[in-house]
Amino acid sequence: KNAARLTSPKNNQARKKTVQVIDEKRANNGGISLALLKGITFDDVANAVDNVESTLLSVEQVAIVEQYLPTDSEKMLLSNYMRIPGKDPNDLYLDLCECEKFMAKMKDIERSREKVKALRFILEFSELLSDLQEYVRTIELACDELKKSHRFREILIFVLELGNKLNTAGREDTKKVSAITLFSINKLSETKAVDKKTTVLEFIVEQIVKQNESIASFRDDIPSVLKADSIDWTNMIENQYADIVSEVENLKTINHLDAVKAFLRKHDIHEGGVLLSDLQHKIKATEEKFNRLTREYFLEKEKRVPHEWFANITTFTKDFYEAKKRVTNRLAAEEKKKQRNANKKVLDTSSVKRPEIRKNQLRQNLETIKEDNRLQDVETEPAHCDQPNQDTNIMHNWQPSVNDTPEVFGCQAFGLQVRLPLIPRRISFHDDKRTPVSATPEHHQAYLQKCQDHITGDVVLPTTGVTRSNSLESLNAT
Repeated sequence: KNAARLTSPKNNQARKKTVQVIDEKRANNGGISLALLKGITFDDVANAVDNVESTLLSVEQVAIVEQYLPTDSEKMLLSNYMRIPGKDPNDLYLDLCECEKFMAKMKDIERSREKVKALRFILEFSELLSDLQEYVRTIELACDELKKSHRFREILIFVLELGNKLNTAGREDTKKVSAITLFSINKLSETKAVDKKTTVLEFIVEQIVKQNESIASFRDDIPSVLKADSIDWTNMIENQYADIVSEVENLKTINHLDAVKAFLRKHDIHEGGVLLSDLQHKIKATEEKFNRLTREYFLEKEKRVPHEWFANITTFTKDFYEAKKRVTNRLAAEEKKKQRNANKKVLDTSSVKRPEIRKNQLRQNLETIKEDNRLQDVETEPAHCDQPNQDTNIMHNWQPSVNDTPEVFGCQAFGLQVRLPLIPRRISFHDDKRTPVSATPEHHQAYLQKCQDHITGDVVLPTTGVTRSNSLESLNAT
């Protein structure tokens, strides 16, 4: 039933009601775009364009109107269609698609394209003028900042002096250069030292950080310079000024319209107005200031384009701060390493040098004991120990080590300590319970052998973990 309704002759006649005079694709696209003119009739749009009235349409809507103004061929097709004999023009208009209806309303407006262009310029004028003035002001401020920046000048002087030292090898009789180009300073990040790692720029940054780190913050002095590299002097200043002048001249051709006349007087761009002349004077003055900066302060021989010239400074600033970050991190790492080495040196002094001193004393004592042959005269006492066999195994399980008290050598096994006077008559041992145990002659002999092994043998000191030399000769040589 639904299929029959869709294919009925009456429904086909309704679908064929829309007549497309213009190109079908353009008509469909135009219908979609013109739908953005919400709440505004085509008659109101035509009236606003004809009188250049800027209060009805936005900039975006004016752009759509301009895009779908009828061409000369489309005007002719629509005019022929509207004059079909025997047809009511109103009925013919209703049969058109939306885009064709819009074109039918606009086709009879005189100089429609000039008026739409003027309407768009009126809506955009304040923004265009503000942008142009801001561009010129940024270039002017950039020139002033470079001239006044003491820190940036100091960096360039440092680079110049370093370049002269490298070129002349420090000889005073060799001619030196008096200036550098901004183009050449960007080569500093590409030139590397002998180690093939450090760049010349990193060396410069390191010296500046060590000598006067405050000048390394020169970026704070030149904020406008870092913006000026994005302002194309030709396209964004010269060409934009020329476009404004051209649009104003176009407005003057239709200044009989009240809206146009009021706009020209409001912005002082009518005949005899000074806005455009003042703006032109400002542009020329800024250009001359830039040229004077490059010639007198940077000794540039050729005329430079502002945005290209400022781009060199922006690139150098970026490379400088990246190098500063790398250098700062490296210096911090070196300082930490230096501190660790200093701490390690203190530990080595307390744990290695002191045992070396006491070992020399021990060696002298042993030599004295041998010479006097006093081991046979050592007094013995009964052992005060609950385990009589413990004293016979004590000396087989210890290694000499140094405690804080110079005269005390500790034993790692059984928690024992051995006290050694300069010339020992008696050697006292203590068990875990701090019970004194008298030494027998066998104890003395074992003690002497262990001490001898400690000095001349491959014995590892428990406090240091270092194997000592295996002979008295090598020990003395060391």
